[in-house]
Amino acid sequence: MYRNLVNKVFSNKRIEGMRGDIQAIADQLISEWIDDGEVDLLNRLCVPLPIYVIADQLGVPRSELTLLKKWSDASTQAGRLGDEDQQIQNAKDIVEFQHYFADLIDRMRDHPEDNIISDLANNTIDEGRLLTKPEALGMIQQILVAGNETSTNAIAGGVVLLIQNPRNSKLRANPDLIPPRLRRSCD
Repeated sequence: MYRNLVNKVFSNKRIEGMRGDIQAIADQLISEWIDDGEVDLLNRLCVPLPIYVIADQLGVPRSELTLLKKWSDASTQAGRLGDEDQQIQNAKDIVEFQHYFADLIDRMRDHPEDNIISDLANNTIDEGRLLTKPEALGMIQQILVAGNETSTNAIAGGVVLLIQNPRNSKLRANPDLIPPRLRRSCD
């Protein structure tokens, strides 16, 4: 039922258009610490890069990145066994997320923009109807959590593999040895 909508929202054109934005965000983050001599790569690149990209694609101002991260973390932790107070806080954070994005969906229906929220708010699904707010909120939550968690883990895991594999010392010393196909996937 949602396949055609997802294909519209994540069109090849949009994905290709993200490449330059992602590179610019990565360059900006790296420029903040490249001359420091050492870095906590997890907290200075692996965690912020996906949330910056997701914020930009959703149409959320960068001033609200901490909210996105909080909502993503709350959604990931919801329902896990643990501290009752933390579970209550997670539930409150998820409700806050729902109110924020319900308002954003309304704004995008009134004044469409070129972002994922606007596409979810204004494109029809297979039956020719718009998504309901709960449907749109569910999709946004999945995009936020899946995009954030998986990308953070993939970047961190990739860096660890590059560092730990002794065969990569030649590549680190001479990046031109990296096969062009692999280099393109890292661009």
